Amino acid sequence: MTGTILSGGLSLNDTIEIPSLKITKKVKSMQMFRQPVQHAMQGDRVAICVTQFDPKQVERCVVCTPGHISLLYGAVIQAEKIVYHKLACSSGAKFHITIGHETVMAKCTFFGSVFDQDFNFDSEYHYLNDLHETPNKNIEENTHVAGACASVEENFSYKRQYAVIEFEKPVYCSKTSLIIGSRLDTDAFAHMCRLVFYGKLLVSITDKQYHESFLPRLKVCKHKSKEGVVERVQDERTVIGKGLFKKETTMDKFIGLKVVLSSGELGVIDGTFGTSGKFRVSIPGGLKPDTLLQLSVQKKKRAKDLNTPSTEAEEKESIKLHLKFKRYIYDSNKRMIQAT
Repeated sequence: MTGTILSGGLSLNDTIEIPSLKITKKVKSMQMFRQPVQHAMQGDRVAICVTQFDPKQVERCVVCTPGHISLLYGAVIQAEKIVYHKLACSSGAKFHITIGHETVMAKCTFFGSVFDQDFNFDSEYHYLNDLHETPNKNIEENTHVAGACASVEENFSYKRQYAVIEFEKPVYCSKTSLIIGSRLDTDAFAHMCRLVFYGKLLVSITDKQYHESFLPRLKVCKHKSKEGVVERVQDERTVIGKGLFKKETTMDKFIGLKVVLSSGELGVIDGTFGTSGKFRVSIPGGLKPDTLLQLSVQKKKRAKDLNTPSTEAEEKESIKLHLKFKRYIYDSNKRMIQAT
């Protein structure tokens, strides 16, 4: 075999591994420019002869110290967006990923940390819709009212950004590889940079069943917010709400979550009320007298104008219900967790 040493060194009688064939061989002899040598180092072009190896088994490959190169089905990297690429770098999109000596297609999911600390599985991270040019950029996104879910990246200042990369086909690479994400399908003659992001390999995903064994370990969450209104009072400690959920929403995942009334009271979602998406909210501390009075007035107005739809002004006067929660994107149970 003939090749160039990319890193480290090689000596006679060393054991090398051919990862693609999953075999190890012993170096019998070495030559450089047709001269026998005992040792070669990084940058040297060298021919090596190994014991009991059929050269027809492989045409091009990478050889290494046993265990130095792994077969990767995915990876976690610390990602940096290349400022010269002006298009969006969105989670869920596919990119051309260059790693080691291969370029393959891969799906990327981006997430960020508000703390300037090394990646670990115990920390919680925020899902990012897009990778941002500067890690410290404040991100603002609109929230949608009337029951629509909104992804809330509430002015979080991200100190570090990461990416989960899922390869379409497994690749061999070392544990210290640099990964480059590109848009090679972009017009080569367009006046734009086709390189999108880059990053150092942090965690190698070597398990083929990584969706079940690895991804659930990542605490990457989406922050959500919903807004509804109090429709009526059931008693001093219970109100009926609407507008937070659609008719087909499975309410079981939201039972027990806290909501805040625009009048200041704290409530807890107890369960459904009917089949139209309405729900029951208990108020442990009871409703304030002013709140009871306001709801009573609204009830009388509705009773008086049964056939008249609510005006925009009346909707603004309604007491709102605010719910904030989060969901871990790799949680197979899709649990909703209270957020502050």
